[in-house]
Amino acid sequence: MFLYELTRKETKGEADFPVVGVQARIAISMDFGTVDVPPKARRRLAANLLRDMMANLDEEELVAANPSQFLTPDPPLAAVADITPRRHDQWLQPNGLDLRIVKSAHRIIAEVAEKGVSGRVVLAAELVGAIGLSAPTIGRLLRDGEPANDYLKQFVTITPTGRTKALDLTPAGRLLASKIRAGSVPM
Repeated sequence: MFLYELTRKETKGEADFPVVGVQARIAISMDFGTVDVPPKARRRLAANLLRDMMANLDEEELVAANPSQFLTPDPPLAAVADITPRRHDQWLQPNGLDLRIVKSAHRIIAEVAEKGVSGRVVLAAELVGAIGLSAPTIGRLLRDGEPANDYLKQFVTITPTGRTKALDLTPAGRLLASKIRAGSVPM
């Protein structure tokens, strides 16, 4: 018998109003009898089985549960600054930054890595629309004094160039870009 567990927590935006957050914890147990299945294949089978079950989910199957049995409550807003970074596999989410902001920063890093593969700098204006972010969002991420910028500038050097900014990856940014491409860091 093999047991896999999926735990996911997401913050929702305006499009999902009135829902502001979702946390799910799903466990799947599989028995293969006498057949020896490699670990990677077991995990792939578990993921496929979960996808099939979710595609055929009937809302009547959902029953009310006691949240204290399996979900961790959100900390009070006053305590957010004191929490430790959240761990996502081998990557730690920075304190006080929403995962959506971090993912936007990671999209910038991945795009700078892709467009600047030959060593050239990438202009911020080239990123607008290419990565699904608007000009104001990119502007906030690149603006000094913003918490998102403090996170981003350890991976990307930002140099003013006329009316736009030139972006180039730092060594830490190149490493993070490879982790993003490998899927071990959320994007």
